Amino acid sequence: MKGLDIDSVDVFYDSVHAVKNVSLTLPAGQVLALLGPSGSGKSSLLRAIAGLEKANGRIVFDGEDVTQTPVHRRGFGLMFQDGQLFNHRSVGGNVAYGLKGRLAREQWDGRVDELLELVGLPGYADRPVSTLSGGQAQRVALARALAPAPQLLLLDEPLSALDRSLREQLAVEVRTIVQTAGTTAVYVTHDQDEAFTVADTIAILEEGNLTRIGSPEEVWSAPGSRSVAQFLGYGPFLTPDEGTGLGIQIPSDAVLACGPDAFVAVDATDTPASVLPVVEERTVRGANEITVEVVPGKTATVDIPLHEVAGATLAVSVNQEQCVLV
Repeated sequence: MKGLDIDSVDVFYDSVHAVKNVSLTLPAGQVLALLGPSGSGKSSLLRAIAGLEKANGRIVFDGEDVTQTPVHRRGFGLMFQDGQLFNHRSVGGNVAYGLKGRLAREQWDGRVDELLELVGLPGYADRPVSTLSGGQAQRVALARALAPAPQLLLLDEPLSALDRSLREQLAVEVRTIVQTAGTTAVYVTHDQDEAFTVADTIAILEEGNLTRIGSPEEVWSAPGSRSVAQFLGYGPFLTPDEGTGLGIQIPSDAVLACGPDAFVAVDATDTPASVLPVVEERTVRGANEITVEVVPGKTATVDIPLHEVAGATLAVSVNQEQCVLV
């Protein structure tokens, strides 16, 4: 297996240039997350891979150019945001839907049971889909997509309709399931945490352009640009002059992007010289989080000791290991 190669792909909707000269490679057996805000082109690129949108350029899978191959002949599995289960079919009937013509009828029940076991729903084959919770329905949709043993699995915002706690749980499970199935997958999401949980490789798209690609560790530690860092949750962004005031040297042609855990509250009675001046509480965000102004006009969220009471005087220290230059 040679995996997926996308070579100089463009997607147009009339005059709208949705995907702009994107090239990337996904090794067989790995998961690629296409990450970006709404309108960034990630779903358009996935639909082009599936054959649902016309693509200029080349889409090659396992050494075969499939750019002009019809959707039903590509052998790819699709899973969408709402699952699109068939309400008139049982859970088992939904999972077996794609097996016709691919597996002998007498083997269907065994394959359905195998997939339901894989997605954590053993014994659910005879249940009506109307009795399923949102998370269970998405597991069934994933089992259905995997049932024909697709060469490539394409998932378009598969968890976005679920609440955050369930998304976090299922993101871990989806990665485990896909890895266990040994399937190559492309996973579209706008949720950074979801992408970092699921993917071996993350590709960030902005306005149709591929602006960063790498492993989750590489992308997080080196966003490469202010726009990518901001999308990933970095902030505030400190200029060289602001850094000097905090005892931090920042090159004149860069800014310092501060990660979510870059600022740490410390006791104001025992502060090293590098600690920021005392700051006042601005906005309470949680039981032990406050928003403070770290430099004029720029705020950050910091944790405070649980025993501190509202109005306590604290100073804030910068942990430069949680910051990157962009």
